[in-house]
Amino acid sequence: MTKMFGSEGVKAIDISAPNGDKLGSIAADKNGFLNVEDKATVQALKAEGFAVAGLYSGLSHVKGNNCTGCGFSSVFKVFDCPKCGVKNDHSN
Repeated sequence: MTKMFGSEGVKAIDISAPNGDKLGSIAADKNGFLNVEDKATVQALKAEGFAVAGLYSGLSHVKGNNCTGCGFSSVFKVFDCPKCGVKNDHSN
């Protein structure tokens, strides 16, 4: 099992197939971590801006940085949005 987290306030995520069918959901535990069993889901969440807790646990207090194009929330200040492709730089 892999502990992961997203931006502050994430309570749960829905998992959907490429055709839009809902495959399930993962609720955050009382500390705000998502416990992910499937390796493919871990990789997909990393691509969406989530981080592995064991590697980045010092960042768990970081507030999200929203994409200026679509509002996607990332824990990173500088990122190319995985949803709409807009380059974002919140380092200023």
